[in-house]
Amino acid sequence: MIYQIANATRYLHECGLVHSNISSHAVLIRENPFAVKLSCFELVTEILPREAIGKIYHMQQKKTMTNETVSMDASDIALVERYNKLSKQHFFNRTSLPIRNRDDDYDLNDENEENQYRLPYSIAYRRMFSMHYYQAPELLIPTYNSTAQHVLPAPSSDVYGLGLLLWEAINRAVPFVIFNHDELIKGLQKGNAQLPMLDKSCILFMEIFE
Repeated sequence: MIYQIANATRYLHECGLVHSNISSHAVLIRENPFAVKLSCFELVTEILPREAIGKIYHMQQKKTMTNETVSMDASDIALVERYNKLSKQHFFNRTSLPIRNRDDDYDLNDENEENQYRLPYSIAYRRMFSMHYYQAPELLIPTYNSTAQHVLPAPSSDVYGLGLLLWEAINRAVPFVIFNHDELIKGLQKGNAQLPMLDKSCILFMEIFE
């Protein structure tokens, strides 16, 4: 499954596009014949050359490094149970997507081509179609200005999403589900938003994530 989604992601990148919203909700599976498809293209953006970035943000992007996983004490059963419980609630309730606020800085009926082009970069707009659990840190927190209202998806954002998708398949839980939106942002800013390996039997993948 991950291999086919990775191939679909690579094809998008070769076409100069970034999906920027990879998650298990964006994966479609056909049983016979078996096939896995990538969907949910509402937040697709172009891979912008550096000179085009300023047109949207008026500032250059600063690249940041992100840590996806850390080691966890195998005896911490309570954490595993909490992940499993909240993951089940997540899939049964599907209440993660926020309702649009009146103060959001976009208009879905705006026919201006430039404004429509900027929508997938808007933090407020992105929250309508994405869940914070699966978003790369640079898509939750603008790296160049903490008060900015736009972010810049990059191919590395999709690679991060693929990593979380692999983590979810191995551990059978939603990544970062124990954090709400604000808690995850604060945790990422402080460097303590940790994602442990819940399934300790996957030695090979534990080494990959480490």
